[in-house]
Amino acid sequence: MESLAEPTGWLILGIILILSELILPGLISIFMGIAALLIAGIISVGFISNWMSAVIAWMVLSIVLIITLRAWTLKIWPGETSKGSMDEDEDAKGSLVRAVTDITSDEIGGQINFRDALWQARTDGRVIKNGETVRLVKRSGLVWTVSPINSEIK
Repeated sequence: MESLAEPTGWLILGIILILSELILPGLISIFMGIAALLIAGIISVGFISNWMSAVIAWMVLSIVLIITLRAWTLKIWPGETSKGSMDEDEDAKGSLVRAVTDITSDEIGGQINFRDALWQARTDGRVIKNGETVRLVKRSGLVWTVSPINSEIK
């Protein structure tokens, strides 16, 4: 444990943590590495003389750097993220599906095949015959409202 009171150990730890950011991105290990480098400097100046104080100072300094600088750094260098739609109904609207049974404007009775599952369906207009292609309009609970397009899926 006495090696933690030497600046060389903290210098090596800091470099390893900073390089590990290349493998484990997220701007956590880089700030822990920077804190280790700062602790190496503080030890070499003589402000810290035992390993227990060095470890506590490193933990506190790491937390302070992560809390204060991580959000600011992410604003300058944002990571590669994508924000897609999480609303499956919105993604499904407009999809073409096949009527499995005759569909009327009743709440129950009609069925469509959508994403390899049978769904209850209704129409707000004319009767749709079994086998016709329909377009998904909206979903209410477990029932899709569909509109006819007068063609069949081949």
